[in-house]
Amino acid sequence: MEPLSYRPRLALRLIHVFCGVLVAFLVLSAGLLCLLHINETVDFTEGQIYSSNPQTVIHTPADVRVRKVLAREGDNVRRGDTLFILENKRLQYDYKTTQHEIGVLQNKLVVAERQLAYMQERQATLAQMRQIQRQMYQNDYAQNERELRTLGGAVAYAEQQNAISSEQARTDSVLYARQAVSRWDATESRSRSLVKRKEMLDTRASYEQKKAHRASLLQTFRQQDTNLDIDLNALNQDIQRQQRELLDVRSELDTKRNNAVVQGQETRELIVRAPADGNIIDLYNARQKSELLGRNQPLAVIAPRQEQFYAKIVLPERELAYVRLGQAVNLKLNAYYHYQFGAVHGQVTFVSPANVNDKFFTIVQLTGPPRFPLKAGYKLKGEIITTRHTLLGYAVKKLFDKIDTYDKV
Repeated sequence: MEPLSYRPRLALRLIHVFCGVLVAFLVLSAGLLCLLHINETVDFTEGQIYSSNPQTVIHTPADVRVRKVLAREGDNVRRGDTLFILENKRLQYDYKTTQHEIGVLQNKLVVAERQLAYMQERQATLAQMRQIQRQMYQNDYAQNERELRTLGGAVAYAEQQNAISSEQARTDSVLYARQAVSRWDATESRSRSLVKRKEMLDTRASYEQKKAHRASLLQTFRQQDTNLDIDLNALNQDIQRQQRELLDVRSELDTKRNNAVVQGQETRELIVRAPADGNIIDLYNARQKSELLGRNQPLAVIAPRQEQFYAKIVLPERELAYVRLGQAVNLKLNAYYHYQFGAVHGQVTFVSPANVNDKFFTIVQLTGPPRFPLKAGYKLKGEIITTRHTLLGYAVKKLFDKIDTYDKV
């Protein structure tokens, strides 16, 4: 039988153990509440993997024949490596056509230069004719001025003679009335007065005729000079138009000559080079033989050595307000069991500002190399981590959300 004093000590020990376990539980709980984090996420169920640098397909530029194939399927090629040497029948025909067009343009250029030379010669002739007409007008005008001065003196002399003869006729008439002179003398004096008056009127008429001739000279000169100006202006416009046409012909001829040089090189040997680094995964004549390939036929497919991918995910409209640039994303691919292979991690780099085809989407850039091979077109789902909370903070947030919901109700 146990002594009575042992039982209180055992009970006291059990109490100590229980208190220690309780304290440890409380410390562990507090640590979990403060250290354990919970993610608040936006879930999505629709998304797809896309390639940033997809495969490159090389096509035939025109109807061609393949003369040489300098690569094989599976070869690693670098940008600029020669893959094919082609023979381009279409370019040969174009080259001959271009040569014919060059001949036509050369003949057209010769004709245009001759026409321009003729127009410039006619322009010089018209300018010389205008100078001659101006010189002739100046000479005729000067001669007319001299004749007018001479006739002016003759008119003044005739007027004086007319005045004298008229005065003599009046005097003789008065003397005849007084019978101081004979009738024959009075008649003779009157006849001389009429002759002098006629000479004066004839001289005046000649003077007025010369003045009218001077006005006619000026009018004729102005009309001829105006007609020559019109002809020269029209000819200048024709010369400018011909010069522009000549420049166009020369420019077109230079272009055709350059095209002929390029086409002449390409007709001899049309080289197809690799547009990027990568591996050839499909090649012409590996499975087919053809004498002539039509335009835009595939020659080779080059896959990049290291293909880069990004994800495009479709979001529900109600969740779009919580998504921001730089948020972490967990992508779960349908092609891989994510509990076994894990999720692919990424980061939001773009959020669509408006709906596209009645859908909102984001672009996710993958961070870090994936643990399994990816292919463009893989479907996916996952979540966007919008906020990280401690367990305690998450519980407090949910509590306040419940209180806020209760107050609104």
